[in-house]
Amino acid sequence: MKRICSITLLAFFFLAGNCFALNFISVEVISENRQADGWYFGANLVASPPSSSYTASVSFESGTSNTSTYPLTYIDWLSLAVYDAGKLSGDPTSYDGKQVTWTLSGVSETISATGMVPIICPAGACFNPIRRVALSTDFAATGDPLHPTISWHNPDAQIQYYRVRLLDSSNRLLWQSANLPYNDPQYGENPTYTIPAYDPANPAKGYDLQPGVEYTFRIEAREQWWFPVTGTGLDLLPTFGTSYRYADLMNRSTSFFPYTVPGPEPEPALVDLHPDLFEVKVGRTKKAHYQERIFLSAFIGVPEGLNESDISTITLSLGATTIATEASRKVFGNVLHVHFPLDINGVSAILGLTVRKICVHQDKIKVKATTAPIVPIELIELTISDGSTFVGSSVVRIMIDNE
Repeated sequence: MKRICSITLLAFFFLAGNCFALNFISVEVISENRQADGWYFGANLVASPPSSSYTASVSFESGTSNTSTYPLTYIDWLSLAVYDAGKLSGDPTSYDGKQVTWTLSGVSETISATGMVPIICPAGACFNPIRRVALSTDFAATGDPLHPTISWHNPDAQIQYYRVRLLDSSNRLLWQSANLPYNDPQYGENPTYTIPAYDPANPAKGYDLQPGVEYTFRIEAREQWWFPVTGTGLDLLPTFGTSYRYADLMNRSTSFFPYTVPGPEPEPALVDLHPDLFEVKVGRTKKAHYQERIFLSAFIGVPEGLNESDISTITLSLGATTIATEASRKVFGNVLHVHFPLDINGVSAILGLTVRKICVHQDKIKVKATTAPIVPIELIELTISDGSTFVGSSVVRIMIDNE
């Protein structure tokens, strides 16, 4: 029985004269703890050469007449052919001491590996190594948003090492760290780790995150026990300098933390509104009129370095409230002319009044309302932006029609 504290990444390699034979790269049983799924037992294998067309299974035997067999499903993981059982039924600790067999079948060949889920007996005092690893919590990301320094907390002192994995919004693996030893002062109970920059000479070394993209950091806290197996197709399994081939029992917790790289600050743009004058006339009736939409024009000076095609949907906002969304746009040189539709609700939101009717006359938007503005003349700043590439502001004036 072997407990290994520093595990290197498994890699593809082929034996001379046997490069097309079916082999296991790894065989594993796993005690997994996840916040969403709870604590469960599982199993997997990695096959060589990689293919999604193999048939794979794992079976557990207690005695001669009690065998449970489960199919393993193909997963494409970093171009490795992984076959995984998912969540198996039963208490994870009930699998200790059971005989486990992984079976993999290709078109013309079937291989298998058999061992015993370990019970550890140092100096005659036996114990079951299957256990529930504590979840990592208190995730934070600071520093350079494209290569953030991440930190978390895990009080489980039996952890051997962490593995950090970066996933995209579809849970596809983009990159993973090397093993981060728990007994290293930089890691341990309160680890910090900075995502390295991408290196073309060593692509596995780091990753450059992109602005505005949604990612997930997958933090794995791991403890591994190794046990011998016998069978066929074992040539690629580790030996650790012995005459045996080894499978592993992985105790692991997996925690998921969403992370979005902040986008760049929008470029400032010159913005002019037309008409920019709301003329409010107070009426006595409170009956609302049906009102067709009118339009407020915005003339936007496109910032240097931006093209019209770079600019997404433009909105008109008062503070944090969106008043209107562009209805149409035209380009005149480096000026973008946008129409915002305005109806009774939109004008009511801008003026803070209950509006009955609106219409455009010459350079004014004439408004009929049931109450007057708080002051006779008021300037209200509106923001015009597409939320990512540019932002600008202009003011509208409000005055009372004294006629």
